Amino acid sequence: MAGVFGVESNLAEKVAGALGVALADHERRALAATPTESEEAHELYLRARYLVEKGSAPDARRGLELYREAAAKDSRYAAAWAGIAQAWLSLAGGDVAPRQGFPQARAAALVALKIDPTPA
Repeated sequence: MAGVFGVESNLAEKVAGALGVALADHERRALAATPTESEEAHELYLRARYLVEKGSAPDARRGLELYREAAAKDSRYAAAWAGIAQAWLSLAGGDVAPRQGFPQARAAALVALKIDPTPA
């Protein structure tokens, strides 16, 4: 799995270089970090992120399911827990009552922060 993340980091460095942008040290460290050892969890996370970012309620619901699957594959994958929070916030914007969505988002965000408090 480290090889996959190494490829991502290398690609980001090359794209930044081609654009004439220098990555800051903290950006390089973030790219080098391996957020999960589970390739399957990372794939689920990426698919979920894509769906939630699309913005529709059905996509956010499916994204939430995929984020949950990613967290089930690796319960220490902070990004998956942060994604769960993001999906609930997206749903609380209209498809789910805020009093239901916001507490769910907060709970997932707190899990993510407990695992890794460094990312924004």
